[in-house]
Amino acid sequence: EDIWIMGYIDAIFASENQQINIIDWKTSSEFKGDKLKEAGRQLILYKLAIENTTNLKVNQIGWYMIKYINVKYNNKMKMCNRGKWVKQISNLLKTDLKKLGFQDFIQDMYLNTAIENNNLENMPQEIRNKYLLEDCIVWYYPKEEDIEECKTYIHNAVKEIERKNKEDETQWKPVDINSKSEF
Repeated sequence: EDIWIMGYIDAIFASENQQINIIDWKTSSEFKGDKLKEAGRQLILYKLAIENTTNLKVNQIGWYMIKYINVKYNNKMKMCNRGKWVKQISNLLKTDLKKLGFQDFIQDMYLNTAIENNNLENMPQEIRNKYLLEDCIVWYYPKEEDIEECKTYIHNAVKEIERKNKEDETQWKPVDINSKSEF
C-alpha cells in the first residue's frame, strides 16, 4: 500500500516449483505464544515484500536457530543447545552403552569424554551411527488471519507515529538500551 518498510532478509533459498524459502537467522531465541506472533511478523513482512515486488512466490518462511541443533535418533528428534547437545542426550547414550554391555565405569569414561568434547567421536561406531545432527530450522506457517494481523499492526504503528508532534521531545522518548535489549 502506501507504507514503505526497509529490511534485510538474511537468506533466500531456491525451493521447488520456482518458489523460494526465506530464512531469518536467530542467535538464541525460542518462539512460543505471543513471542511467536511478534517474531512471525518479520517473516510475514519478508514474504509480502517478495511477493508484492517480484514475480516470485514464497514456499516457506522460517528461522535458522543458530544456538540449537536437531539430534535425530530412533525416528525421533530432539532440539538441543549446539554447545551442550551431548550432555543433553547423555541419558540416551548411557542406555545405549549399557545395551552394548559396557560396565558402569567404562560407560562413564565414554560419556565424560563425549560431553567434554561435545561430540561422539570416542563412542563405539554403533552409537555414532545411531545419531544424526541437523541444523535447526523452525518453519513458520502463518494463517491468513496472521497475515492480516501483521498488516493491521503495521498500519497502527504508522498511525501512532504520525500522530506524534515532531517538535515535542516528550513524545519521542529514547529506548532504554541494556544487556537484554534486542536490535
